[in-house]
Amino acid sequence: MPAPLESPEPALFTHECESNDHIPEPRSLDRDGWIMLAVGPVIALVSFLFFWVKWTFSVLEILVHEMGHAIFGWVFGYPSLPAFDLIWGGGVTVHVDRSTALLLLVYALLAGLIVMYRRNAAAVAMIFAVIAVHLFCTFTKYHSLLIVAMGHGTELLIGGLFIYRALSGRAIIHYVERPLYSVIGFFMVFSNMALSYRLLTSWSERGAYAAAKGGHMEMDFIRIARDHLNWKLTSVALLFLVLSVLTPFLAYLAVRYEQYIYSALIRLLRREPA
Repeated sequence: MPAPLESPEPALFTHECESNDHIPEPRSLDRDGWIMLAVGPVIALVSFLFFWVKWTFSVLEILVHEMGHAIFGWVFGYPSLPAFDLIWGGGVTVHVDRSTALLLLVYALLAGLIVMYRRNAAAVAMIFAVIAVHLFCTFTKYHSLLIVAMGHGTELLIGGLFIYRALSGRAIIHYVERPLYSVIGFFMVFSNMALSYRLLTSWSERGAYAAAKGGHMEMDFIRIARDHLNWKLTSVALLFLVLSVLTPFLAYLAVRYEQYIYSALIRLLRREPA
């Protein structure tokens, strides 16, 4: 049996970034990267026309969405369980009351990182900044805002990551992964873009959105608008529409300037300064 076709992994430059003599440079997309950028969005759009393809991608999108709610729930001390909603469709994440022990565990882990990277001033400063932001959010309503917003937010993060991997070819084992990453990444972005656009432009869509889940649970954008930001629903929809449009461009910039990003991360993750 012939060996599986593998993606030609771009030359790794980790060791170069570690060198004091190496100067990071912008990277251009290779031929396959341009193909992924051209073909991925087209196939993603076409997939909306075929029920089973759209359904398959939507199940993955729901999983990512609910995992986003759950992860940020755990980060802020709320044990959370993501699940599919078998009654109304979509998904739902159940959060229980905040656990002080879980919060203390989060801060203990961050304190452990400070000890681990104590000789790297930049890393320690970054960890202290994370602790400060976490504390601020924990004792204000912003932790709840993040838990709610990071359903759709995680969809865009994962969509952007998939697009980055498709365009860059990083961590690809089989070549078929690149077009799959491109199609799924763009599908998630387009799905959020379409939802935001419908809510922004259509009264009937806003009414249907408010009545979703049989009216028994409020949808994320409504909770963000009313309970957290005191905005109109259309303003929240516009914000996520802009974020959705920006996601592919940010993924491209991550490819373009990945040497700079890797170089900064390598310096940040050293336990001792070079």
